[in-house]
Amino acid sequence: MTIVTFVSCNQKNDDEFNFVDLDIIKTETPKTVSLGQPVVSRITVSGPNLCYRFRRTNIASEAGNRYVVRAIGTFPEGDPVCAQAVYTEVVSVDITPSVKGTYYLDFQQYDRHIKTDTVVVQ
Repeated sequence: MTIVTFVSCNQKNDDEFNFVDLDIIKTETPKTVSLGQPVVSRITVSGPNLCYRFRRTNIASEAGNRYVVRAIGTFPEGDPVCAQAVYTEVVSVDITPSVKGTYYLDFQQYDRHIKTDTVVVQ
């Protein structure tokens, strides 16, 4: 006799999971854009198992045309049983600069700098 059990990491409300920074493993950002057009950066994020889920990006504008970008995910409270495979997802970040110049997208996980993409707005 074979018994198969499926476990879901269904997340119903904010009290049932923790917010965590996901790994940023790849970014694809254009080198140049025209003024008035958004800078669209494609980001590949990951978590260590399939209970992790992408929730949102956190973008903080800083001085010097610099943006700090973090990928925020969720992980269920408690001790869930999770499929042991790496979770990955490709998400997009849109930033629309208001003036011409050079812009910097600093990608971070917690307080650790991952990489910086540079975009020239013409």
